[in-house]
Amino acid sequence: MAKEQLVETRASGTMARFITTGTNISMLVVAHSPVFVHWGDSYQTETGTFSHTYTDNQPFHIITFNTTDTSITFLRANDANLIYFDAQNNPSLTHLLLYNNRLTALDVQNNNKLQWLHVSDNYLTSLDVSNKPDLTTLYCRNNALTSLNITNCPRLTGISIINNPFENDLNEVLAFLLALPTGASPHTGVLYTNPNGLHFNTIKSVAEAKNWVVMGD
Repeated sequence: MAKEQLVETRASGTMARFITTGTNISMLVVAHSPVFVHWGDSYQTETGTFSHTYTDNQPFHIITFNTTDTSITFLRANDANLIYFDAQNNPSLTHLLLYNNRLTALDVQNNNKLQWLHVSDNYLTSLDVSNKPDLTTLYCRNNALTSLNITNCPRLTGISIINNPFENDLNEVLAFLLALPTGASPHTGVLYTNPNGLHFNTIKSVAEAKNWVVMGD
């Protein structure tokens, strides 16, 4: 069965859904009500720190998080061999850490309370975090991003975009810089970008004019 068929609908009460190809999974969740995790085999868990080992030799598993409301605020699932993630039913999410996985796409359109998003070391080809009024930190280094939309994110103060193709595309660089918020005072934000990128000097001069410190690593 294709992955698209497996994830095309969102079950009522499901606040997050993953697909993993891993065998040893560890996650951390903070919520205001009990969270029930269904691991996609015959096991389920109710706790704040979730760990599970698969022994059924299946090529992938669908993991679902269920709560009685939309109360998950913090979710960390790094190093979990995730190939799919969906938390669109959970608008209360403020911190999402999915670094070092195998994600090729990520939709956070409905997660407008996000403050911290860490998705470095994946295979994302585009990322849209626009209209996130509380987003302060965005780490998306070491992906395959050809576009990054940070429009209307006025509180951003920390961004890492190192090692993404869009750094070498002048049109995408200019769109990124146009959306980059201007800090209220010098050194308001820190931007990490590739010092060997084709447009590093452009990024550096414009970002510094907007009160950002530009770092090469």
